[in-house]
Amino acid sequence: MTVNTCNTALPAPLRRRRTGVLHMIEAMIALYRQRVALAKLDARMLDDIGVSASEARVESRRAPWDPPSYWHL
Repeated sequence: MTVNTCNTALPAPLRRRRTGVLHMIEAMIALYRQRVALAKLDARMLDDIGVSASEARVESRRAPWDPPSYWHL
Protein backbone atom coordinates (compact mmCIF):
# COMPACT_ATOMS: atom_id res chain seq x y z
CA MET A 1 0.00 0.00 0.00
CA THR A 2 1.28 3.42 -0.87
CA VAL A 3 0.54 6.79 0.62
CA ASN A 4 0.26 9.88 -1.52
CA THR A 5 2.17 12.61 0.31
CA CYS A 6 2.48 15.26 -2.41
CA ASN A 7 -0.19 17.47 -0.84
CA THR A 8 1.62 17.57 2.53
CA ALA A 9 4.81 18.99 0.99
CA LEU A 10 3.22 22.45 0.94
CA PRO A 11 3.16 24.74 3.96
CA ALA A 12 -0.06 24.40 5.98
CA PRO A 13 -1.68 27.69 4.76
CA LEU A 14 -1.19 26.68 1.12
CA ARG A 15 -2.63 23.16 1.42
CA ARG A 16 -6.05 22.73 -0.05
CA ARG A 17 -8.37 19.81 0.06
CA ARG A 18 -8.35 18.03 -3.27
CA THR A 19 -11.75 17.82 -4.90
CA GLY A 20 -13.23 16.93 -8.22
CA VAL A 21 -13.61 13.94 -10.48
CA LEU A 22 -9.90 13.20 -10.78
CA HIS A 23 -9.54 13.09 -7.00
CA MET A 24 -12.51 10.72 -6.74
CA ILE A 25 -11.02 8.39 -9.36
CA GLU A 26 -7.63 8.43 -7.61
CA ALA A 27 -9.33 7.65 -4.30
CA MET A 28 -11.26 4.74 -5.81
CA ILE A 29 -8.10 3.27 -7.37
CA ALA A 30 -6.26 3.57 -4.04
CA LEU A 31 -9.17 1.98 -2.19
CA TYR A 32 -9.30 -0.88 -4.70
CA ARG A 33 -5.56 -1.54 -4.23
CA GLN A 34 -5.90 -1.48 -0.44
CA ARG A 35 -8.77 -3.96 -0.54
CA VAL A 36 -6.82 -6.27 -2.86
CA ALA A 37 -3.89 -6.14 -0.42
CA LEU A 38 -6.23 -6.83 2.51
CA ALA A 39 -7.60 -9.90 0.74
CA LYS A 40 -4.05 -11.27 0.39
CA LEU A 41 -3.21 -11.10 4.12
CA ASP A 42 -2.96 -14.41 5.96
CA ALA A 43 -4.53 -15.15 9.37
CA ARG A 44 -1.40 -14.13 11.30
CA MET A 45 -1.18 -10.77 9.55
CA LEU A 46 -4.88 -10.11 10.07
CA ASP A 47 -4.47 -10.94 13.75
CA ASP A 48 -1.61 -8.41 13.94
CA ILE A 49 -3.89 -5.62 12.75
CA GLY A 50 -6.88 -6.77 14.79
CA VAL A 51 -9.12 -7.80 11.91
CA SER A 52 -10.89 -11.14 11.67
CA ALA A 53 -10.84 -13.18 8.47
CA SER A 54 -14.57 -12.65 7.99
CA GLU A 55 -14.24 -8.86 8.45
CA ALA A 56 -11.39 -8.78 5.93
CA ARG A 57 -13.39 -10.87 3.46
CA VAL A 58 -16.41 -8.55 3.71
CA GLU A 59 -14.29 -5.39 3.38
CA SER A 60 -12.22 -6.73 0.47
CA ARG A 61 -15.39 -7.57 -1.50
CA ARG A 62 -16.81 -4.05 -1.28
CA ALA A 63 -16.87 -2.01 -4.49
CA PRO A 64 -14.26 0.74 -5.03
CA TRP A 65 -17.04 3.35 -5.14
CA ASP A 66 -18.20 2.23 -1.66
CA PRO A 67 -15.78 4.06 0.67
CA PRO A 68 -15.77 3.65 4.45
CA SER A 69 -18.25 5.90 6.24
CA TYR A 70 -15.44 7.87 7.96
CA TRP A 71 -14.02 9.07 4.63
CA HIS A 72 -14.85 12.68 3.79
CA LEU A 73 -14.51 12.78 0.03
